Amino acid sequence: MGALTAPPDPSAEGARLGIVCGLKSEASAIRRGLMALVAPPNFTIEVCGADPHQAEAMADRLCADGAKVLVSAGLAGGLDPALAVGDVVWGTRVVGALGGRETLSMPALPVGRSGDRQRRVGELLGVDTPLLTAGEKVLAAEQTGALCVDMESHKVAAVAARYGRPFLAVRVIVDPAQTFVPAFAVGATSPEGTARLLPILAGLLRSPLSLPALIGLSVASHKALRALEGEMAALARWVRERA
Repeated sequence: MGALTAPPDPSAEGARLGIVCGLKSEASAIRRGLMALVAPPNFTIEVCGADPHQAEAMADRLCADGAKVLVSAGLAGGLDPALAVGDVVWGTRVVGALGGRETLSMPALPVGRSGDRQRRVGELLGVDTPLLTAGEKVLAAEQTGALCVDMESHKVAAVAARYGRPFLAVRVIVDPAQTFVPAFAVGATSPEGTARLLPILAGLLRSPLSLPALIGLSVASHKALRALEGEMAALARWVRERA
């Protein structure tokens, strides 16, 4: 596999990582990955509850509290049909909903296929409203050329640019381009980043045929979170080697 070189070195100055994610389960996987090393990097994780505006506010607070590098990490929807559940995308740029693009710093990690998943690099799409259907994802891919989509990276990227901080984004595919996601599953996320059971049950009562899609999403989430943990361990090793 080839390797990527990094623009401004995120490991400079003993980098303290300020990490923003959407879900509590993502935060747990990120923490496990970073803590896999005997001497893990200095980091703080903020969970925004899949709320883009909270993601921006939390990234701002992380910078104000002294974070040297901002990181957007978590799960994502696939836009490139070649990406499967558990595949990893490291961002080169984040495309915002209004077409703006923020360039990212990237660690020099190997790219290509390893075992049952692949690591890709390319542009990410950040949105304020989730893309739930295959049609929406196809259209977004055609309009932007992005590999995947999430609801935090564009907000965190904007804060990093404002503070002049290096910014990394790593995303693991949980719903590939061809996959439908029930709207009530996304809307059931609490501000703390946990799943609220009552809205999910209410959604299933209204749309019982969504049950297979919901079960599939749950299975995919477990696989994607394991991959996210592995990527964060790789990031931690990269930071330690350059500290």
